[in-house]
Amino acid sequence: MPAILDTSFPDYILSGLEQVAREQGFSDGLYRFESESGSNMGDGFVGQLVKVFIREEGRELVVLCKLLPENEMRKQQGVPLFDRESEAYMEILPLLLNFQRERGIPEGLPRFNNVPRCY
Repeated sequence: MPAILDTSFPDYILSGLEQVAREQGFSDGLYRFESESGSNMGDGFVGQLVKVFIREEGRELVVLCKLLPENEMRKQQGVPLFDRESEAYMEILPLLLNFQRERGIPEGLPRFNNVPRCY
């Protein structure tokens, strides 16, 4: 098992993780965040991928966070890619999933729905 990272998340990431925890029914003051690397060196991601465990007695939720690179030049190069990826998850994929529902594709038939949630 990879080592738990000593990661200080930017405020916007911490705020997002807290929102996800609340939306998923975790109890304020009872859950904790633990993290580890979400990828191996050289995997080719534009930013750092961090696997965050939201843990509370008897339950756990795993959330992957993509962080922009710390290097300013790489950060500027990565922002448009992050924007496009966010658009795909938040706008395009929901349209595709809704299209399948509207067309009445039965649950038993192959559907394109094995996609991660984006917060």
